[in-house]
Amino acid sequence: MLIKNKSMYELAYSYYQKQDFKTAIKFFEKVVNKDDSSEDDIADSYVMLGVCNMFLAEKCTTDEINYELKAIEYYTKVIDCYPKHIDEAILTDLALAYGYIKDYDNAILINKKVIEIDEENADAYFHLAGLYNIQGDSNKALPFALKAIEIFDQSWNYYFHLSLIYRNLSNFEESINALKKAIELKPDYFEAYCNIADVYNHLGKYDLAIEFATKALEINTEDTYSICTLAEAYEHKKELSIAKEL
Repeated sequence: MLIKNKSMYELAYSYYQKQDFKTAIKFFEKVVNKDDSSEDDIADSYVMLGVCNMFLAEKCTTDEINYELKAIEYYTKVIDCYPKHIDEAILTDLALAYGYIKDYDNAILINKKVIEIDEENADAYFHLAGLYNIQGDSNKALPFALKAIEIFDQSWNYYFHLSLIYRNLSNFEESINALKKAIELKPDYFEAYCNIADVYNHLGKYDLAIEFATKALEINTEDTYSICTLAEAYEHKKELSIAKEL
Protein backbone atom coordinates (compact mmCIF):
# COMPACT_ATOMS: atom_id res chain seq x y z
CA MET A 1 0.00 0.00 0.00
CA LEU A 2 1.69 3.21 -1.15
CA ILE A 3 0.69 6.24 0.90
CA LYS A 4 1.84 9.61 -0.37
CA ASN A 5 0.69 11.41 2.81
CA LYS A 6 2.49 8.77 4.83
CA SER A 7 2.79 10.62 8.12
CA MET A 8 -0.88 11.61 8.14
CA TYR A 9 -2.04 8.12 7.24
CA GLU A 10 0.30 6.47 9.72
CA LEU A 11 -0.93 8.80 12.45
CA ALA A 12 -4.53 7.89 11.62
CA TYR A 13 -3.66 4.21 11.54
CA SER A 14 -1.87 4.43 14.89
CA TYR A 15 -5.07 5.71 16.48
CA TYR A 16 -6.98 2.89 14.79
CA GLN A 17 -4.56 0.35 16.28
CA LYS A 18 -5.12 1.92 19.70
CA GLN A 19 -8.89 1.49 19.08
CA ASP A 20 -9.35 5.26 19.33
CA PHE A 21 -11.63 5.12 16.31
CA LYS A 22 -13.09 8.61 16.59
CA THR A 23 -9.64 10.21 16.46
CA ALA A 24 -8.58 7.88 13.68
CA ILE A 25 -11.60 8.99 11.66
CA LYS A 26 -10.57 12.64 11.97
CA PHE A 27 -7.16 11.93 10.50
CA PHE A 28 -8.41 9.60 7.75
CA GLU A 29 -10.82 12.39 6.77
CA LYS A 30 -7.87 14.78 6.53
CA VAL A 31 -6.14 12.39 4.12
CA VAL A 32 -9.17 12.17 1.81
CA ASN A 33 -9.63 15.95 1.86
CA LYS A 34 -6.05 16.93 1.11
CA ASP A 35 -5.60 18.33 -2.39
CA ASP A 36 -2.34 16.44 -2.94
CA SER A 37 -3.65 13.01 -1.85
CA SER A 38 -3.22 10.29 -4.46
CA GLU A 39 -6.06 8.06 -5.58
CA ASP A 40 -4.63 5.19 -3.56
CA ASP A 41 -4.36 7.41 -0.47
CA ILE A 42 -7.99 8.40 -0.78
CA ALA A 43 -9.32 4.92 -1.53
CA ASP A 44 -7.42 3.29 1.34
CA SER A 45 -8.58 6.00 3.73
CA TYR A 46 -12.21 5.58 2.68
CA VAL A 47 -11.85 1.88 3.43
CA MET A 48 -10.48 2.65 6.89
CA LEU A 49 -13.26 5.18 7.50
CA GLY A 50 -15.73 2.39 6.85
CA VAL A 51 -13.83 0.02 9.13
CA CYS A 52 -13.65 2.55 11.99
CA ASN A 53 -17.35 3.35 11.76
CA MET A 54 -18.22 -0.35 11.85
CA PHE A 55 -16.19 -0.78 15.02
CA LEU A 56 -18.02 2.17 16.55
CA ALA A 57 -21.35 0.70 15.43
CA GLU A 58 -20.54 -2.55 17.21
CA LYS A 59 -19.61 -0.68 20.39
CA CYS A 60 -22.68 1.57 20.31
CA THR A 61 -25.19 0.82 23.08
CA THR A 62 -28.07 2.89 21.71
CA ASP A 63 -30.51 2.31 18.86
CA GLU A 64 -28.90 5.03 16.75
CA ILE A 65 -27.64 3.89 13.35
CA ASN A 66 -25.39 6.85 12.48
CA TYR A 67 -22.20 4.79 12.43
CA GLU A 68 -23.75 2.12 10.24
CA LEU A 69 -24.96 4.75 7.79
CA LYS A 70 -21.50 6.33 7.70
CA ALA A 71 -19.88 2.96 7.08
CA ILE A 72 -22.30 2.30 4.22
CA GLU A 73 -21.52 5.73 2.78
CA TYR A 74 -17.76 5.16 2.84
CA TYR A 75 -17.82 1.57 1.58
CA THR A 76 -20.22 2.55 -1.21
CA LYS A 77 -17.80 5.33 -2.16
CA VAL A 78 -15.05 2.74 -2.56
CA ILE A 79 -17.28 0.48 -4.66
CA ASP A 80 -18.48 3.32 -6.91
CA CYS A 81 -15.22 5.24 -7.33
CA TYR A 82 -12.34 2.88 -6.55
CA PRO A 83 -13.43 -0.60 -7.69
CA LYS A 84 -9.89 -2.01 -7.75
CA HIS A 85 -9.84 -1.66 -3.96
CA ILE A 86 -12.94 -3.81 -3.43
CA ASP A 87 -12.36 -7.09 -1.61
CA GLU A 88 -14.36 -9.64 0.36
CA ALA A 89 -13.71 -7.90 3.68
CA ILE A 90 -15.21 -4.63 2.47
CA LEU A 91 -18.28 -6.35 1.05
CA THR A 92 -18.74 -8.46 4.18
CA ASP A 93 -18.61 -5.36 6.39
CA LEU A 94 -21.01 -3.55 4.07
CA ALA A 95 -23.46 -6.46 4.23
CA LEU A 96 -23.25 -6.43 8.03
CA ALA A 97 -23.92 -2.69 8.08
CA TYR A 98 -27.04 -3.17 5.96
CA GLY A 99 -28.11 -5.97 8.28
CA TYR A 100 -27.65 -3.76 11.34
CA ILE A 101 -30.04 -1.17 9.90
CA LYS A 102 -32.45 -3.94 8.85
CA ASP A 103 -32.01 -3.29 5.15
CA TYR A 104 -32.10 -7.01 4.52
CA ASP A 105 -32.52 -6.83 0.75
CA ASN A 106 -29.24 -4.98 0.32
CA ALA A 107 -27.54 -7.20 2.89
CA ILE A 108 -28.58 -10.25 0.86
CA LEU A 109 -27.46 -8.64 -2.39
CA ILE A 110 -23.99 -7.83 -1.01
CA ASN A 111 -23.51 -11.31 0.48
CA LYS A 112 -24.31 -12.79 -2.92
CA LYS A 113 -21.62 -10.55 -4.42
CA VAL A 114 -19.18 -11.98 -1.87
CA ILE A 115 -20.06 -15.47 -3.08
CA GLU A 116 -19.49 -14.37 -6.68
CA ILE A 117 -15.94 -13.46 -5.67
CA ASP A 118 -15.41 -16.56 -3.51
CA GLU A 119 -17.79 -19.49 -3.87
CA GLU A 120 -16.22 -21.11 -0.80
CA ASN A 121 -16.89 -18.21 1.57
CA ALA A 122 -18.74 -20.06 4.34
CA ASP A 123 -19.55 -16.89 6.29
CA ALA A 124 -21.40 -15.39 3.32
CA TYR A 125 -23.65 -18.46 3.09
CA PHE A 126 -24.10 -18.39 6.87
CA HIS A 127 -25.09 -14.71 6.77
CA LEU A 128 -27.55 -15.35 3.95
CA ALA A 129 -29.14 -18.12 6.00
CA GLY A 130 -29.51 -15.76 8.94
CA LEU A 131 -30.96 -12.98 6.82
CA TYR A 132 -33.60 -15.21 5.26
CA ASN A 133 -34.41 -16.79 8.62
CA ILE A 134 -34.87 -13.43 10.36
CA GLN A 135 -37.35 -12.52 7.64
CA GLY A 136 -39.33 -15.68 8.37
CA ASP A 137 -38.28 -17.62 5.28
CA SER A 138 -36.65 -20.62 6.94
CA ASN A 139 -37.15 -22.80 3.85
CA LYS A 140 -34.96 -20.45 1.86
CA ALA A 141 -32.50 -20.14 4.76
CA LEU A 142 -31.90 -23.87 5.15
CA PRO A 143 -29.83 -24.61 2.02
CA PHE A 144 -27.54 -21.66 2.73
CA ALA A 145 -26.96 -22.85 6.32
CA LEU A 146 -26.21 -26.36 5.07
CA LYS A 147 -23.84 -25.00 2.42
CA ALA A 148 -21.94 -23.02 5.06
CA ILE A 149 -21.45 -26.21 7.08
CA GLU A 150 -20.50 -28.18 3.97
CA ILE A 151 -17.67 -25.70 3.41
CA PHE A 152 -16.65 -25.45 7.07
CA ASP A 153 -18.03 -27.96 9.57
CA GLN A 154 -16.09 -26.84 12.66
CA SER A 155 -18.18 -23.83 13.66
CA TRP A 156 -20.41 -24.35 16.69
CA ASN A 157 -22.16 -21.10 15.76
CA TYR A 158 -23.13 -22.45 12.34
CA TYR A 159 -24.72 -25.51 13.94
CA PHE A 160 -26.50 -23.45 16.59
CA HIS A 161 -28.17 -21.28 13.97
CA LEU A 162 -28.92 -24.32 11.83
CA SER A 163 -30.83 -25.67 14.85
CA LEU A 164 -32.93 -22.49 14.96
CA ILE A 165 -33.83 -22.88 11.30
CA TYR A 166 -34.83 -26.52 11.78
CA ARG A 167 -36.92 -25.55 14.78
CA ASN A 168 -38.74 -22.90 12.77
CA LEU A 169 -39.47 -25.65 10.25
CA SER A 170 -40.79 -27.91 13.05
CA ASN A 171 -38.02 -30.41 12.34
CA PHE A 172 -37.25 -30.92 16.01
CA GLU A 173 -35.10 -34.02 15.62
CA GLU A 174 -32.69 -32.24 13.29
CA SER A 175 -32.77 -29.18 15.53
CA ILE A 176 -31.60 -31.32 18.46
CA ASN A 177 -28.97 -33.04 16.30
CA ALA A 178 -27.56 -29.67 15.24
CA LEU A 179 -27.40 -28.52 18.86
CA LYS A 180 -25.62 -31.70 19.89
CA LYS A 181 -23.09 -31.12 17.13
CA ALA A 182 -22.56 -27.59 18.44
CA ILE A 183 -21.88 -29.08 21.89
CA GLU A 184 -19.33 -31.50 20.40
CA LEU A 185 -17.46 -28.49 19.07
CA LYS A 186 -17.98 -26.38 22.22
CA PRO A 187 -18.49 -28.64 25.27
CA ASP A 188 -19.24 -25.73 27.63
CA TYR A 189 -21.97 -24.35 25.37
CA PHE A 190 -24.69 -24.03 28.00
CA GLU A 191 -27.02 -22.18 25.61
CA ALA A 192 -27.11 -25.25 23.36
CA TYR A 193 -27.91 -27.53 26.32
CA CYS A 194 -30.68 -25.16 27.33
CA ASN A 195 -32.12 -25.00 23.82
CA ILE A 196 -32.20 -28.81 23.67
CA ALA A 197 -34.08 -28.79 26.98
CA ASP A 198 -36.52 -26.25 25.57
CA VAL A 199 -37.18 -28.42 22.51
CA TYR A 200 -37.78 -31.44 24.75
CA ASN A 201 -40.24 -29.39 26.82
CA HIS A 202 -42.04 -28.53 23.58
CA LEU A 203 -42.16 -32.24 22.68
CA GLY A 204 -43.42 -33.25 26.11
CA LYS A 205 -40.25 -35.16 26.98
CA TYR A 206 -39.81 -33.58 30.37
CA ASP A 207 -37.26 -35.98 31.85
CA LEU A 208 -34.92 -35.24 28.96
CA ALA A 209 -35.65 -31.53 29.34
CA ILE A 210 -34.62 -31.76 32.99
CA GLU A 211 -31.44 -33.61 32.06
CA PHE A 212 -30.26 -31.02 29.55
CA ALA A 213 -31.40 -27.97 31.52
CA THR A 214 -29.57 -29.32 34.55
CA LYS A 215 -26.44 -29.75 32.46
CA ALA A 216 -26.76 -26.14 31.27
CA LEU A 217 -26.95 -24.98 34.88
CA GLU A 218 -23.92 -27.04 35.84
CA ILE A 219 -21.99 -24.94 33.34
CA ASN A 220 -23.66 -21.61 34.15
CA THR A 221 -25.47 -21.64 37.48
CA GLU A 222 -26.98 -18.18 36.99
CA ASP A 223 -28.47 -18.49 33.51
CA THR A 224 -32.07 -17.30 33.83
CA TYR A 225 -33.30 -19.03 30.68
CA SER A 226 -31.95 -22.39 31.86
CA ILE A 227 -33.57 -21.93 35.28
CA CYS A 228 -36.93 -21.10 33.67
CA THR A 229 -36.66 -24.05 31.27
CA LEU A 230 -35.91 -26.42 34.13
CA ALA A 231 -38.76 -25.03 36.20
CA GLU A 232 -41.13 -25.46 33.26
CA ALA A 233 -40.20 -29.12 32.95
CA TYR A 234 -40.84 -29.75 36.65
CA GLU A 235 -44.15 -27.91 36.44
CA HIS A 236 -45.26 -30.14 33.59
CA LYS A 237 -44.31 -33.17 35.69
CA LYS A 238 -46.48 -31.74 38.50
CA GLU A 239 -43.44 -31.47 40.75
CA LEU A 240 -44.40 -27.97 41.77
CA SER A 241 -42.35 -27.85 44.97
CA ILE A 242 -39.13 -28.32 43.02
CA ALA A 243 -40.24 -25.82 40.38
CA LYS A 244 -40.92 -23.19 43.06
CA GLU A 245 -37.47 -23.72 44.60
CA LEU A 246 -35.88 -22.76 41.29
